[in-house]
Amino acid sequence: MTVIDLDSRRPHWAGLASCLSCQHEWAAAAPIDTHDLQCPSCSEMQGVKFSVREIQLIRALEMIHTGRSGEGAGVDLSVTRDIARSALCNVGWPPYATPTPGTAGEGGQ
Repeated sequence: MTVIDLDSRRPHWAGLASCLSCQHEWAAAAPIDTHDLQCPSCSEMQGVKFSVREIQLIRALEMIHTGRSGEGAGVDLSVTRDIARSALCNVGWPPYATPTPGTAGEGGQ
């Protein structure tokens, strides 16, 4: 009788990961449904499936969405915040992974 490790046959994701704690970046592989990765540098469970550049973009969108960015740019911030929220939801960025009912098209929070 042969024993088969089912975990080795499940779909895996492989790509660039970054630590939100120490900014370390590494090549990672994990089962598709894995959300938190352990950083090989600082050992924190703060690894995400994004490159450092993507994290910076996501944080910038998060700042726009929450109104913590510079607001003298002469753009319609309500539209910008809705776009930022949608982008954050699309990448599964917590706490925006699940769209809040009734927020889209209301001019932000």
